Amino acid sequence: INNTEEYLQTSQQNNFNVWKILNTKVYRELEARGSYEAEVDFLRNYVTSRIAYLDEQFELSELTFSVVATPSDPEKGTAQVSVSQVVEGDSVILTATPKEGYRFASWTLNGKLLSVVNPYTTLVTSNSNYIANFVKSDEMIYGASLQGKAFGIPASQLGFNDQTPFSITFWIYFNEFNHEDGGTQLLNIRTPEDGWPASDWGYLWSTIAKEGSITDYGDRLKEGNLSLSCRTNSSAGEVLTPPSYVTLEPQKWYHIAVVLGYKANRIIELYVNGKLMASEDVYYGLYSWRSSNVIMVGGPAYARAAIDGTIDEVRLYKKAITADEVKAAMQHQNDVTDEALIGYWDFEGNTVETNNLYSIGSNNNLVACMYDVYMKTVGTNEYTSKPFVFTAGYLGEEYDLYVTATPSDKEKGTTEVSANKVDTGEEVTLTATPSEGCEFLNWTVGGAEVSHENPYSVTITEHTDYVANFSEASGVISTEVAQTIKVAVIDREIKLFGTTAGEEITLFTTSGVVVASAIAEDSVTTIPTNATGVIVVKVGEQVLKVVK
Repeated sequence: INNTEEYLQTSQQNNFNVWKILNTKVYRELEARGSYEAEVDFLRNYVTSRIAYLDEQFELSELTFSVVATPSDPEKGTAQVSVSQVVEGDSVILTATPKEGYRFASWTLNGKLLSVVNPYTTLVTSNSNYIANFVKSDEMIYGASLQGKAFGIPASQLGFNDQTPFSITFWIYFNEFNHEDGGTQLLNIRTPEDGWPASDWGYLWSTIAKEGSITDYGDRLKEGNLSLSCRTNSSAGEVLTPPSYVTLEPQKWYHIAVVLGYKANRIIELYVNGKLMASEDVYYGLYSWRSSNVIMVGGPAYARAAIDGTIDEVRLYKKAITADEVKAAMQHQNDVTDEALIGYWDFEGNTVETNNLYSIGSNNNLVACMYDVYMKTVGTNEYTSKPFVFTAGYLGEEYDLYVTATPSDKEKGTTEVSANKVDTGEEVTLTATPSEGCEFLNWTVGGAEVSHENPYSVTITEHTDYVANFSEASGVISTEVAQTIKVAVIDREIKLFGTTAGEEITLFTTSGVVVASAIAEDSVTTIPTNATGVIVVKVGEQVLKVVK
């Protein structure tokens, strides 16, 4: 209505100069209001009141969702939810009760792992059916014990070349670290046919740092910091380093995914617990791929210790998998439908034959071996396959979640977060500090506002990247009441943060002329206006002045 009112200004003047009817009732009009502005005000008020009336009649003032909790198998247990109808953003408590002979395993939502906590409290943002999963009390989920050896996939059976995209993902558990001077070896792709130094660093290698280690760039590393390197044609290594708060610790499970895509050059991505931590578009060509390579997890290398721990759910894809596919790979898969998932070792249904463990992926002829890596002399290594030793695998335990807070514009402010690495359900506090001449507006996640509080305390249930938004304070002349509403001027729009659905918003000139009005639909309201100069913004009983 506001936009059309302004658009028709010239037309209405010409019309009523010819047709003198503003003071005359026409057809079914109940009243002649005497001016174009008065007629439009009547329409605006009528529509506003009518919508409010309809909302009240149909009880649409708050968005509500239905919540259901059901067992994956009623023979194994039951599931309950504290409330079946909730308002958007409210929490519910899910409770699973296993039957005799079974134990609770996990909660899933839309086929994705949600939590292994029971009871579990979660926010509701849509109609939801939470599934409680149970397993037999004595049921063992198996993984492979590394015991200083390397889980290896021989490349001779893969048919890869320099440009083949591929990805490897796995769960890894560390009993303890026994670092050498260079730390501990995690993932390595190399061949015993290479001489020094490729014999021990190979095509690709990754290292878990020892406390106080120094990088080639002079940076001091924390205990458990992870790095991933690849050898280029120039023999130098391209290094991917996650943020320093990403540290791998003993007595915890971690999900690792390394993705090697190819366009003009190799594109390498490193994920930890389903979150992308580092990526690199390798400018130089990589070291030539060798069919004698072995893709290995664990095992020793020069100045780097082997892993004392367990590996589970190993997958090899003949493609560069997406972020969503990385997250899906964190869960056990009963049926393989992706032809690109050529190798899958869950250590449950794999066939063992003379130290070879056969894949249950799309290519069930692929084998993996457990290698004893022996350094005969510097630059000369020998790989000997050994029997697999199976032990308790990944049961769906909670894993580290990562939280970041960054400013949308570093020149307008800075941010802090009380902890970057947390457990599920842990609370963090975000703090935004505006630069001189600027002010904080709100926190957003993925472009959607989550709060205009500062500091802001929130419970973390998934990896979350918060963005603090700021505006130049020169746009706000004064606030005549408490600062519960923030306002920013962006091009031909006035944006208000912290509004409440249903609030009336009116924009005036200093002489009292209404230039725009609106009804807030949620916490962020955008009002287009071509008006300039000092504008008075009235939100309910709050009044602000801005310069546009």
